Amino acid sequence: MRFIINFSLGMIFGFGLLISNIFDSTKAKIFLLGSMDWNLSLLATILSSIIVSIILLLLLKTIFQITEDSFLTSQKKSLDRYSLIGSALFGVGWGLTGLCVSTATLNLVFNQWESILFFVFMALGFYAPQFFKNLA
Repeated sequence: MRFIINFSLGMIFGFGLLISNIFDSTKAKIFLLGSMDWNLSLLATILSSIIVSIILLLLLKTIFQITEDSFLTSQKKSLDRYSLIGSALFGVGWGLTGLCVSTATLNLVFNQWESILFFVFMALGFYAPQFFKNLA
């Protein structure tokens, strides 16, 4: 059941990216650079995802009587250097390429070399920290 739900939500998300043409990395670059020529669809996507997430989280908490202690909370109570460095690297990568994981995945379907390169370095980013921790 979980697979069906995740697959369905992923399909809705992917179709939303396609319909709004947000998978085009130039849209994200223009938005992130603060250009006056940016498209409102990216901001609408960000705001609508925040609104839907808040509504669904509140509904889930109300219906299932879930407390903050047991619901999607991080075990970390403070920021560490790895979280800050990782977040900064993600932001730099997104700003330079205009791609995040979802848009890069969608662009793989269109056989764009930038997405392939993005995925290679993303995989390195996933596994390199553990590799270097094991060396130390």
